[in-house]
Amino acid sequence: MGKSKKQFELLTLIRFGSYLALWLLVMLAVALTTSHQKRQQHQIELTAELNRMEQNIVQELARFTHLPRLGAAHPKLQQIENVIPHSKRSIELSKLLKKLNRLQGSDVTYLLNRKAQTIASSNYEQKDSFVGDNYAYRPYFQQAIRGEDGHYIALGSRSGKRGYYFSAPVYHAGQIVGVLVLKVRLSIIGSSWQYTNADYLVCDENGVIFYASRKYWLYHSLKTLPKDVQAKLLASRQYGKNHISAIASGKSSPNTLELYDAHGQLQRFQSVSQQLEQPKWKLYALLANQFPWQAVLRAELATFFIGLLVMLILHYWQNLRDRRLLLAKLNQQLEQKVAQRTRQLTNSNNQLKQALLRYQQTSQTLKQTEAELKQAAKLAMLGELSAGLNHELNQPLTAILTYAQNSQKLLTRNQLALVDDNLSQIVRAAGLMRDIIARFKIFARKSEPVTQLTAVKEVIKAAVTLLHNRFLRIGVLPQLELDDPLWVNVDPVQLEQVLINLLNNAIDALSSEYAPQIGIQSYQKDDTVYIKVWDNGCGLQDEQLDALFDPFYTTKKQGLGLGTTISQRIIEGFNGKLSAHQHPNGGACFVIQLPVASDR
Repeated sequence: MGKSKKQFELLTLIRFGSYLALWLLVMLAVALTTSHQKRQQHQIELTAELNRMEQNIVQELARFTHLPRLGAAHPKLQQIENVIPHSKRSIELSKLLKKLNRLQGSDVTYLLNRKAQTIASSNYEQKDSFVGDNYAYRPYFQQAIRGEDGHYIALGSRSGKRGYYFSAPVYHAGQIVGVLVLKVRLSIIGSSWQYTNADYLVCDENGVIFYASRKYWLYHSLKTLPKDVQAKLLASRQYGKNHISAIASGKSSPNTLELYDAHGQLQRFQSVSQQLEQPKWKLYALLANQFPWQAVLRAELATFFIGLLVMLILHYWQNLRDRRLLLAKLNQQLEQKVAQRTRQLTNSNNQLKQALLRYQQTSQTLKQTEAELKQAAKLAMLGELSAGLNHELNQPLTAILTYAQNSQKLLTRNQLALVDDNLSQIVRAAGLMRDIIARFKIFARKSEPVTQLTAVKEVIKAAVTLLHNRFLRIGVLPQLELDDPLWVNVDPVQLEQVLINLLNNAIDALSSEYAPQIGIQSYQKDDTVYIKVWDNGCGLQDEQLDALFDPFYTTKKQGLGLGTTISQRIIEGFNGKLSAHQHPNGGACFVIQLPVASDR
């Protein structure tokens, strides 16, 4: 049994090794294939971008090709013999060239006489005006003075800005009397390139780079120039007075170009080139020759998961027969364990249900006890307020009795108008009694708390009204500083209960004070409403502040020590906070914080 098990494990290991070797070979092939496909894709994208750039360049050049010939046919430009630079006639011609230059959209338009001296220019008013300069060394003048159309790319000898020059001979009476030149910046080359991840080069017929996406490539050549070509470029000042050096290595191929960067480091690029017929420029699109890690990684990951899936399927299929007996045994053991575990889970589930039921019953009892405790606290407050209620009801009752007796006497005298006035006073006194009883009835009513949009100012006034007689008894008039309007989402009766509890505590603390003071302040700060209740009594010690909100903690001789605890629970039920600290003027200060009503 042990020997066959070892043979089985050895066979499994050999199979797995074979699968792994095959899988690695497949992943290597996928990496090479993906890299080749990505390179081909880049080749297609670079070619498309290069074709679009070529089309833009050809269209831009075609727009200006015939303009020098058309301008040279203007009668005023043909009469230029004996015109001296900066003369009156020169300025008139310059104004005409300025107008033509603006209409045709070129950079500069200027007119040369037979000696290659500029006699008029569209930029005659600028500091770098061409008027008076001699351009006999420029090939475009040499071509046009022979009667040919001139085309030439070069740096401006005065401005140092590159441009493409178009020239045409100016005829008068069948003789060439001068040359008309247009300079165009060809900004279309840079603006038409949209392949942000790639670079571009534009070379002239000598292989000199005059447009490039990287500045340090400019005015270098892709190969070492012969000495006669170097001398020709310097004589014509085509690219200034700098020596043109090569920046490409000799290892370049048709699809690969190696160029030196600004730090002299050789960098290899995937290259696509295109030759223009006229002018004889060559365009290059370059993409840094980097291994396409992302594409290869995606392909490898896909191959990895597919290969892994195939390997697992094959491994499972080939080992299925050998595993059947073992699987059957394991299934039997598993069924036994499942049955045993199911019984255990069933028992645990029944115990959990019973525990949950007991928890729900306890929670319901706790909620009911808490509600009754809050109601008991309200009734305890009403007991303290009952003396005040007796006094408040006694005054209107006495008034009703007096007005009723007086009315009886007035009826015997038939003074009905005075009787009617007395009855009105009786109705007013009865209404006052109704309001007093209604306030106590609402406060004492046992009901489920209902959260609603509540005006803080109204709740504070209701609480102060209920405690009116207690305030009079100790000789204090509450100082109210109430901002209006302040709205919160609370049960107004419970909030009133909290305020009455805090005010009762303040009144109790002032029973022996000579000049008692009680204040209530409400205001809003950010998204919170603050209600402060303060007094100038003896205040609270640090140990009292620490235990103030603990159940059954009290500083009174008579009391259960639940008032502040219940009040804190009520405020926290509204997502608020109740805290206490010493008031700066002595005494205690309780602070209620409630979130501002969001639907107001």
